[in-house]
Amino acid sequence: VHKLSSFNNSLDLLVPSCKNRQYKLIGVVYHIGLDASRGHYTSATRSSLGWMYFNDRKVTRTDRRDVFSSTDYKQAYILAYSAVKQEYEA
Repeated sequence: VHKLSSFNNSLDLLVPSCKNRQYKLIGVVYHIGLDASRGHYTSATRSSLGWMYFNDRKVTRTDRRDVFSSTDYKQAYILAYSAVKQEYEA
């Protein structure tokens, strides 16, 4: 099945013990290939320098537009979010 994936820079979850729990995207693992049985994996990670793209031994700076883009051959496979705000009810 070929379906282009889309994802957001932030994620809001409603958790009963919290008023609001917000997460920020910090990393993406991509699968590059025609199908799940073969291909290549790369990743992008947010750092203090901005977004970094990892492809085997090559690490380059990339921009937000490339992080969120998908093609027929490059799909987001794993998304990593980090909590940025937690408010507990008293």
